[in-house]
Amino acid sequence: MGSRSTWLAAWCALGSSGLGLSAQGLAAQVSTPRQVAAPPSDLESGRLRLPDPASAPSVCGGWLAPLVFTRDPSGVDVAQASFPVERDGTLTLLMLAPDATRWRVLGGPEGAALRDLDESFALERRVGFAGEQLPGWIVDRRDLRGVRAGRWTVRVESEQSLVREPGWLLVSTESELRAEAHVATLQTVAGEPIAVVARAAGRDLGRVETARLTLELDGAARDFAMFDDGLHDDGAPDDGGFGAWLPVELSGAVRARAELSGVTRAGRAFARSAPLAFEIEAPRLMLAGSARAVAGPDRTLELALDAYPLGPAERLHVSAEVWGRTSAGRELPVCWLSRIQEPRVGANGWSLALTLDMRWLDAARVTGELELRQVRVQDPDSEVVLAALASVVLDAPPFELQESVGVNPQMLMGPGAPLSLLGGPVANGGSSPVSPTRVR
Repeated sequence: MGSRSTWLAAWCALGSSGLGLSAQGLAAQVSTPRQVAAPPSDLESGRLRLPDPASAPSVCGGWLAPLVFTRDPSGVDVAQASFPVERDGTLTLLMLAPDATRWRVLGGPEGAALRDLDESFALERRVGFAGEQLPGWIVDRRDLRGVRAGRWTVRVESEQSLVREPGWLLVSTESELRAEAHVATLQTVAGEPIAVVARAAGRDLGRVETARLTLELDGAARDFAMFDDGLHDDGAPDDGGFGAWLPVELSGAVRARAELSGVTRAGRAFARSAPLAFEIEAPRLMLAGSARAVAGPDRTLELALDAYPLGPAERLHVSAEVWGRTSAGRELPVCWLSRIQEPRVGANGWSLALTLDMRWLDAARVTGELELRQVRVQDPDSEVVLAALASVVLDAPPFELQESVGVNPQMLMGPGAPLSLLGGPVANGGSSPVSPTRVR
């Protein structure tokens, strides 16, 4: 199993342990090879817009550390971690590794001798398998009762570590303090500005004093300071959000964790971590900022977005809102179009195709200038945004409206859609029966 798969699966295992770790899944996929459309009501509701990255952060109510073992003179593999405990009560230590149950775990408050946890503390211990994504990996959880607040050290000893990859330690108390982290942009493309933003939350929060971002790169950890200064895509200065820019040369799978340290309202030190795993795609294209339309068969307009190639001509997911003007000059949404395709390669670059059924124009009663808004090109597998435009005027030929018969399934599924894909009629302005998130 590759290191990225291990990272993601490890967090799935930790998330099922009840320690306040959550992850957002991808939306369900819709398998259809054709273009899909959605009515104006879906545009106005905002349901077709890409989400704010901050709306689905990685959330963790504990402190995370890798357990990297080194051989001591006696021949025992040893890993050690120190951390603050901000509240009296139960201290939870969760360890994840193939041989976690074989470890001898010692610990204690700062200044005291380290003692065997299983022999010296009142605790409840639970052991389970990490799950299908990490076959052979073990989750070993200890809940230590009656622990006093203060700084603690945990030492793990193993006579023979089974894997070269580090294990993981997650520490949690009964406090509601948590760390939240997200990538500040959906356009995670190499060479683009990409920041990670993190913040602490919870009723016990006093203030965050330091924040850092750790990247796992080629088996080594690299730390970056995080700032709440409004200059690192972190929002306004001193608003509690801390940001750090990623190195522009990064590409491929990225594993990271944001660590926030500070004091609680009671003045006790705390530390929280939030993990992230995401892809930085290689540059594939750049949108030229121009689009045109020509008359197609069966009262359609064939739209073409111009683009410059920066990589191979591979499948792309292209989406855009169509807007127009009424005879009185009022701007109105017409429909939303989305298609997965390979770009059309020409002498001067690429063109990305969408087909506009003119019955959408009939329904909206727009007669003037047409415009594409919220244009985005995504990788059809990862849905990473590769390129985007806020708006582009559509160079379209004159057209005449006909009497509208409302919105029918063929308008939603695109011209030539097989009957098996066409459901019953859809009320004018009603919601599309097709999920717009992913199409094939």
